[in-house]
Amino acid sequence: MRQKDLSVDKELLQVALLIFSAVSLATLEFMRNAFPATVLVQVSKTIVVYMIILVQVLPALVLLAADRLIAARYGSGRRLRVFRSMIFVVALMLVLRQLQLYWDPATDFADSVRSRSLILLVFVDLLFVAAVVGLAIWAFRGLLLFFYYMSPVAIAMTVLVPYQATTMWSTPDGWDQEVVTATQSESQPAVFVLVFDGMGYDVLLNEDGELDAESFPNIAGLAREGVWFTNATSNYYWTKESVPSIFNPVKPLGKDLNVTLSSQYLHAEVRYIKDCGKTITCRGISYMTKHDQPRLAANLALRAFYQATPELVESTLSRPMGWFLDRLGWDFPSVDGSGGLTVSKRLFDMFLDDVNAEASPGRIHALHNNLPHPPFVFDREGDAIDSPSPEWGQDTFWERYRDQVMFADRLVGDLVSKLKSEGIYDQSVIVITSDHGERPFVPSPERPPDEFTPHVPLVIRAPGLNGDVSDVDYQHIDFAATLADILGLPSLSGNQGISAFSEERPQRDKVFSVDDSTFIYSPEDDGWHLWPPDGTLLKGSSDAIYVAQGSLKRRIPNAVSLEAYGHQLENVEGIADSKLDGIPTGAPLLDVLADGNLLRGSGSEIYVMEGGAKRRLTGAGVMGPCHYGGDAVHVISDGLLEAIPSGVGLSGPPCPHLSPPDGTLAKGSEDRAYVMEGGFKRHIAGPAIFAECGYSRGNLNLIADSSLAGIPTGDDLTGVPCP
Repeated sequence: MRQKDLSVDKELLQVALLIFSAVSLATLEFMRNAFPATVLVQVSKTIVVYMIILVQVLPALVLLAADRLIAARYGSGRRLRVFRSMIFVVALMLVLRQLQLYWDPATDFADSVRSRSLILLVFVDLLFVAAVVGLAIWAFRGLLLFFYYMSPVAIAMTVLVPYQATTMWSTPDGWDQEVVTATQSESQPAVFVLVFDGMGYDVLLNEDGELDAESFPNIAGLAREGVWFTNATSNYYWTKESVPSIFNPVKPLGKDLNVTLSSQYLHAEVRYIKDCGKTITCRGISYMTKHDQPRLAANLALRAFYQATPELVESTLSRPMGWFLDRLGWDFPSVDGSGGLTVSKRLFDMFLDDVNAEASPGRIHALHNNLPHPPFVFDREGDAIDSPSPEWGQDTFWERYRDQVMFADRLVGDLVSKLKSEGIYDQSVIVITSDHGERPFVPSPERPPDEFTPHVPLVIRAPGLNGDVSDVDYQHIDFAATLADILGLPSLSGNQGISAFSEERPQRDKVFSVDDSTFIYSPEDDGWHLWPPDGTLLKGSSDAIYVAQGSLKRRIPNAVSLEAYGHQLENVEGIADSKLDGIPTGAPLLDVLADGNLLRGSGSEIYVMEGGAKRRLTGAGVMGPCHYGGDAVHVISDGLLEAIPSGVGLSGPPCPHLSPPDGTLAKGSEDRAYVMEGGFKRHIAGPAIFAECGYSRGNLNLIADSSLAGIPTGDDLTGVPCP
């Protein structure tokens, strides 16, 4: 009897290993690729374990139970063989699906013949399935042995998944604790700040250029009771800079009000995470990731399922899946590949859960939500859409964008309803704005931003404010000062902004920054322009003179270099040190007095610099043997030329040559960028490497082709480490 029990246990173990191996190998790659973009959601190892349980362990247990039930009722005959053959067929198809997605991404196995005809498509699908079924029947015993002996490998690969995934970044101890910093905050109103991502100003307007109350009734309702700002702009293109420019200046208000900040974007959240649990309460994407793990794991499991599902099956399941997703507040994974809006509705629900009549007065609740930023995954009612999100410029782009903005307006209505149900609406301050407008392209010095990207909506509703429309010059740097003014608090020290309600508003520029580039709005032509323009000479209170290049200020080493690069001292523009300090500093220009530079005054004599002295070329035949070129000769005034110490003449080799210091960026007349290292110029292999190394176009030095050719060439730079 005991021997029989051991035999049964051994068989159970063998079958369990067999089935788990098949399930594991069929799903591993889908799980690894189910994670959203790491800048949006980073998960913990616990969530990965939950996902493994949902995707692998539970299905394996169900299949094992079914296998044992069939064996107990019908024995190890044909029915059990058919059941296991079906497992092998599905496992093989999913393994092949993983290989296809890895080697040649496509929508399904028959993607290559989709353009032919429906009959051919169905025929190929059926032929493929028949081939896999035939293989499973013909090689049944071989597949049994394969999956059984692969079980240790499958188990090991599954155990490694939590360590291979990019998991949650390090956070300070106690960062998720609620913080109370203001001792007498009860006298202050509840403050609610909603920062939507990518909600443009113009999308909210009707054909008459007014706020469209029919399409956006909730935002329009707040505007009727408060102030609608028509000239509000963001100061930053990127969310990771724009959201902190709104949130960070609010933190000093913590002595008068408690502060809760919530952002759905990790790169924005990281800007204030060090203060979480100390001076502010944080309830953003990281908090949700930690405290909503089973739900997030289920979402990842669904994303894995969608990777494994051919388009035909997706279409068949669309209606019931849409109902399921709407109940959970998720979107279709096939539409939201990056996962940017997967938890947008859930995050807003958590925001509303914190609103109550007891705790909200005297607290600032600030939320940044990724809606209505593309992809467009929700309709105007907030239901998930299963059709692909259009790209900018496509016919349906504006319609889908507007629908998602209308859903954002519904969320505003949900907040208003919650405040009214709690009895605190009349005493609350509500601010609705956006981090930036529509972004059809990334602005650059060559292509300044259009009118839509910096322009953002702004509605402020507060006790004591009468319905009004204001065209005051508001920028997001004004947010903290404006909020302090509304609350009757003293102005914040060190804050650059000015209250939107201040009667004394100085003349100033509208500023919009993109990476290293700063743009200034010009009312004359209603456009944005690079500031300072390339070639502008700048000087503060010190003697240093700078030239603007690619949104950087680069110091000019000396008067000789100033003239050699074609500049004149009388063109230097004096500006305040505070304004000068606000311009990012680049590398100094290359010193024309460095070795290897060629100089000439008004005469025909040419000199080469070496050791701080100028050496005259003593004959016309020197240029060729020294590999000098006429394109490399810098022309300067005779007075400056005479002031340079003279050395012995140069009649031929050995000749001094230009050799910029390590890290110098250089280019000639061709569009090839180089970086200097160890006396060699290394070609930077493409824009992606240039960006990966953190280089700036403003630091590029234009060097004459003949001088560039005289610098030895090293290996191409293909990635970090970078000089």
